[in-house]
Amino acid sequence: QAYLLSRALSDFIRRHSLDKDIPLIVAGDFNSLPNKTVADQFDPVIPPGGLRSGAYEGLTTGVLPKKHPDHPSQRTKAECVGELEFAY
Repeated sequence: QAYLLSRALSDFIRRHSLDKDIPLIVAGDFNSLPNKTVADQFDPVIPPGGLRSGAYEGLTTGVLPKKHPDHPSQRTKAECVGELEFAY
């Protein structure tokens, strides 16, 4: 969902010929922690120092590596999906 949001914002900026250097504030309840420190049913093993959420990783770095636990290929059988590049 964060990936689709970034693509939609990028399309909006391009469609309306907005300057890419103008800051954009995105607010919402993304139901995602920047750094998970407690294991749960979805992430039973948390590495030392915690686990950055996929939404946070993608929105702050622009990329969600295929090896990240929140990548679709890690949670489903979506083998055809490669590294996700978020729009900036």
